[in-house]
Amino acid sequence: MGIGGKSFFAYIGNIEPRKNILGIIKAFELINEENDGRYYLVLAGKMGWRTRSIKDAIAESKYRENIVLPGYISEEEKNCLMSQAVAFVFPSNYEGFGIPIIEAFSCGGIVITARNSSLPEVGGSAAFYISEADNVKELAKTMQRCTQLSDKERSERIVQGIEQSKIFTWKTCAIKTQAVLESL
Repeated sequence: MGIGGKSFFAYIGNIEPRKNILGIIKAFELINEENDGRYYLVLAGKMGWRTRSIKDAIAESKYRENIVLPGYISEEEKNCLMSQAVAFVFPSNYEGFGIPIIEAFSCGGIVITARNSSLPEVGGSAAFYISEADNVKELAKTMQRCTQLSDKERSERIVQGIEQSKIFTWKTCAIKTQAVLESL
């Protein structure tokens, strides 16, 4: 797993405050402090609104050379990142649904998310959770935990994630939508 032989954590989505990118960066710095700077962080996606504080945090980070901002990436690149990352980190402060979690699960990714908004419904028992999106220390601890998964534990989580992703298909959505419309 890695970028140039390095292990990495990934976030994919809009780069904006509500996605808790600052929390991800701070947790990434904490985990790198504990591990001699061995990890990379890939923040893939387009820059959204109010990103000055995020850009400043990256520029001021001791580990800025380990933070990769590829911008918008293709579906193939997204699947590759999510499946090869130590974990897909998605501790969003607010989410309408959480499709990136399903995407990560469907390609064999390990997911870390927060116990808020719609995220627990989407992640089910397959995701690793932090109690609050803004709990940087807990996020770093959970990221560290993911680096220490045995091959067996990792494989089990991947299978759980793939099964969880099957609950949320477009076909299921269409059937349930049709049922609601017919009931009206």
